Formats: sequence, C-alpha cells, structure tokens
Amino acid sequence: NLPVVYDRSDESSGHADTGGLGDIEIATATAFRLTETWRTGGGIELHTDTASDPALGDSVWLLHTLWAVAHDVTKWLTVTPTAEYSHSIAEEHNVPPQRYLELSLPCTFILPYDWSIGTRYKAKIDFENGDRWSHTADLGIARRLSGIPVVLSATLEKTFDGGDKDFQVNFTMTYYFERYYVPK
Repeated sequence: NLPVVYDRSDESSGHADTGGLGDIEIATATAFRLTETWRTGGGIELHTDTASDPALGDSVWLLHTLWAVAHDVTKWLTVTPTAEYSHSIAEEHNVPPQRYLELSLPCTFILPYDWSIGTRYKAKIDFENGDRWSHTADLGIARRLSGIPVVLSATLEKTFDGGDKDFQVNFTMTYYFERYYVPK
C-alpha cells in the first residue's frame, strides 16, 4: 500500500494544508475455500513510518495480523466477520505504544458487470488507552476490471467517536495474484 495523502487543516489550527506520501504498508495473505460457500484466510502486514511529512503519517511501526471467515449467504451477498490485532514494534517522536483489536463485519453486495457495493461496521478496542472502544462505519463501491485481476474501489468512512476527522475517503487499487493451471 503506497498511500498518497492530503491533510486539510482548518484556519484556526494554524497548520497549513499538506500533501505527499503516507506511511507505506507491506502485506501478504492467503485464503482457502472450505466449502462452496465458506472461505477463510489470514495474513500479516507491516505498517512503516515512512511518510514524507510527519502530518501525513502515524510516526509508528505496527505489525498487524488478520484472520477472517467469509460466507456467501446468496450469490449476491457475502458476509465476512474479521478480527485484526495490531501491536507497535517501534514509535517515533514520543508517540505512545499502540496495541489494539479491531472486530469488523463487512458485507459485500455483488452487482452485475463486475461491480459491488460494500458496507462495514468496525469496533476497535484500544488496550493502551484503558480498553477504550471506538466505532466506525463505511460504505464503498468497487469494480473488477475485465481481463486483468485488478479491483478499483472508493470508500467513504465515518468515525462515530469524534476525533480529528469528520470523514475519510479512500481510493484503492488491488491486484490479485491468481493461481493458474496449465492444461494437460
């Protein structure tokens, strides 16, 4: 993940708007089909402190682990309960250690012509901040390109517990490495 980030500040904060590269994330994961309608998968991700401007990054190195189960309820609806555990392995600029669990319930609605709509509710338990809970929801749209294993998506995310952001918009391109079988 190579994020291009733009941080917009209000005039009262005294900070200028800034843009550039955010923290790079490197990940690997795999998934397995258990039955025709059930899948499971897991992965690991390293979130690095590599932002081009401190305002665009988190000033922390994080190790994320992920496990998910997916169930195709119908041909057009998939539900994917997910658990992610994150633990900081290095902090910069006096940033406190981070250790939290995120539990989410994404739902994907499959539409014709390789389009989909996704929703997700996420609860985060912050173990370094008195086991504080926070809540987020998002809504997105995605399209798989024909002929190549690439999905383009846009997501609008809203946090319900205050914070610095009113909302966040993400644009993502995902490339899927697929297993190909050579015909005999």
